Amino acid sequence: MIEVEVKKTLPKDTLIAGLKFNTNLTKSWIKSYLKIICKEDEKIPKVFRSEFAITGICEELCRYILDKVIVECEHDNIDLINIGTKDINNVIASDLELKYYFNTISEKYDSKVQYGKQFFINEKILDKYINETFHKNIRSFRDGYNYILFLLSTFCTSLINTANIARNVFYKTTINSGMIIGAVQMYLGIGELTIRLQNKGQNAFDMIASSKGKKENEEEEEPKEEPKEEPKEPEEPEEPEEEKPKKKEKEIVEEEPKEEPKEPEEEKPKKKKKEKEIVEEEPKEPEEEKPKKKKKEKEIVEEDVEKKEEDKPKKKKPIIKE
Repeated sequence: MIEVEVKKTLPKDTLIAGLKFNTNLTKSWIKSYLKIICKEDEKIPKVFRSEFAITGICEELCRYILDKVIVECEHDNIDLINIGTKDINNVIASDLELKYYFNTISEKYDSKVQYGKQFFINEKILDKYINETFHKNIRSFRDGYNYILFLLSTFCTSLINTANIARNVFYKTTINSGMIIGAVQMYLGIGELTIRLQNKGQNAFDMIASSKGKKENEEEEEPKEEPKEEPKEPEEPEEPEEEKPKKKEKEIVEEEPKEEPKEPEEEKPKKKKKEKEIVEEEPKEPEEEKPKKKKKEKEIVEEDVEKKEEDKPKKKKPIIKE
């Protein structure tokens, strides 16, 4: 059971948002419900101004249902209107947008449960809201108000469940108003009622956001702990100091190769010239010496041949007898 303390006066933020249901009670109810649906190991998500959106949606839905019921219900007297569970069910059955979601839920209603004790709206708050809004004498049977509170609380819990799933999908730590407003379409479809509820929730949020001077996107960044990154900043100036001498070394390295290539460029051509001169001088000598040597060798060979021929014994000519 979720018990919410009721205060007679509305807080300032509720009045700024243009709402008639206490948003502080809504916020405490959301936190209590999140503790129930979250797992033991799971961190309970933060609630940042989503109570204004869900309060506005709940308030507009309540008015929509009562508008239909007042027209359809029976009149005992001219100034007295009686509201019962049958009248409310007839309205749900005849309205396509209400039937889309509430027709199946109505079967889960338990008349023994007092839904006002576990919701941010109770029968007294509802009765006050009806009298201030419609300015008519409306009387409820025993289960009339309790049944309306059952429908409102069931719808609001569905919105919180869907918003919490969206928060997990997008790895967020906060349930924001956009998640609540977007969930309306999932349960009521696309129609005039959905647009009406979404506009009421968005307007309530916009009014409180403008008074605080913060947008919803800025609100989600608050849970992040950014100051922890500040001590890292003084370490950054040390790096450029070490980089400066490195730049000087690079400049020196770049300057040295510029001077070196000049020397080899001047020396290389001189060496090449010397080598060419030597190469040109050397082949001239062997050309003159080689033929002389060949001549000498020829002369020596000829002399040896002559000597050999002289040394050979002369063959006697054969004597031919006649």
